[in-house]
Amino acid sequence: MIPTGDLTDWMFDFTKPVEATDPTVDEQTSGQENERVLAETETEIATEEETESSSEVKEADTATVLEIPERFETIGYGSIPFIENIGFLFVFILVFAVILIVLASLWLLSCCWDRAYPYYKSLYKSVFWNMQLRFGLEGYIEFAVASFINLHGLYWVTISDKFNSVACIVGLTLTVLLPPFVLWYLV
Repeated sequence: MIPTGDLTDWMFDFTKPVEATDPTVDEQTSGQENERVLAETETEIATEEETESSSEVKEADTATVLEIPERFETIGYGSIPFIENIGFLFVFILVFAVILIVLASLWLLSCCWDRAYPYYKSLYKSVFWNMQLRFGLEGYIEFAVASFINLHGLYWVTISDKFNSVACIVGLTLTVLLPPFVLWYLV
């Protein structure tokens, strides 16, 4: 609760200029300074109100567009974004990216240092193509459903929306290309 009364009324009244505490300061300069501070405060308050109202409208717009059907909620997909829907599989994708970086650095190191080549060869045999096929087959349905759900809400507003939309398109491309690749690899 905000205290009220004669002692605190001056705190919340921004229309009155604040008097200078130093008696050597010219009153006219102090008044002009107070008016400048008052104008800056009013513009800051107006800007904050505009940003709050625009963010509320933006959240309301995305909330109405991003409604997910109840049948998807019952099977565990409670949101539209692709990365949220694939969940822990995204961590596997990041781990695989790190393994590819290590593999590339071992390959560069094996060109200069002969002792690194056996490590590169063993990592290459274990990673390609066994790991990708197993990962793709196990996560195929999850990738497909998450991609199709997110196709309803591809947004390009913020950086996270752009990243999520690109991940959705890559996921959809992988779900289309994985079955022919698996058939080609197994034959």
